[in-house]
Amino acid sequence: MASSTPNQADQQQQHVVPTLHPNRVLELHFNRPKALNALSSHMLLELTKHVQRALANEKDDKGNELIEAVLLTAVEGSRAFSAGGDIKEILGKLLSEKTEAVTQGKRE
Repeated sequence: MASSTPNQADQQQQHVVPTLHPNRVLELHFNRPKALNALSSHMLLELTKHVQRALANEKDDKGNELIEAVLLTAVEGSRAFSAGGDIKEILGKLLSEKTEAVTQGKRE
C-alpha cells in the first residue's frame, strides 16, 4: 500500500517557486505540473510561508514596501493552474486513519 505522506524527494522539491519582480510584485509559481498543481499539505505550507512574507510589510532602504502585490501562477508548461486539493493525499490520510482505527479495534 502506498504511503499517505509525500516521499522525501517530493517534500524537498520546491512546489511554490517565488519570483520578486522589480515592480514589487511577488509572483508565486505553482510547480506540480504532473499533479495538475493540486494543493498538497507541503505545497500549502510553502504558499503560506511566502504569503506571510508578503504580509510582513518589509521595507527597502527608501521606505517602500518590498512587496506590494502577490500574483499566483502555474509554471510554464502546466496544463492547469490548480486542480484544487490533492485528493490522493487526502484519501491516503483517511485510509490510514481508518486502517489504524481497525487495527486498534475501534469502531466509528
